[in-house]
Amino acid sequence: MKFLKYLLYALLILSAICMIAFYASGYSDGMVEASLNWSIVLFVVAVLCTLVMPFFFSSGKGRKGTFVKLGIAVVLCVVSYLLANTALEVSINVETTETALKWTDAGLKLSCILIVGVILAIISGFFINTIRKN
Repeated sequence: MKFLKYLLYALLILSAICMIAFYASGYSDGMVEASLNWSIVLFVVAVLCTLVMPFFFSSGKGRKGTFVKLGIAVVLCVVSYLLANTALEVSINVETTETALKWTDAGLKLSCILIVGVILAIISGFFINTIRKN
């Protein structure tokens, strides 16, 4: 368990150093790219930890729950990709491809789906807690 604690501290310190370097550089292009790369590394670490940790620190129920959550995430990604279109609503001065437009729209649709899901979870949690208290 101490390894995980030290890993968390190391990631936090590296993130703080990246943030300070980003602001100190005056938003240079190189630092923007480095910050984006670091955010991708953190995302990959988070996904790997989410998928791997239940197998080390949980019973069979935790593993099953991990697969259910992973399945829900995959379904949401597929649905948002299928709902995405490539019609450009606004004119931009950047050359782009149909694939880039499709993935961008899919990401925006997935964000909207997740925001609605979070709002519904907050509202339903409030009502469930109110009912349980009475």
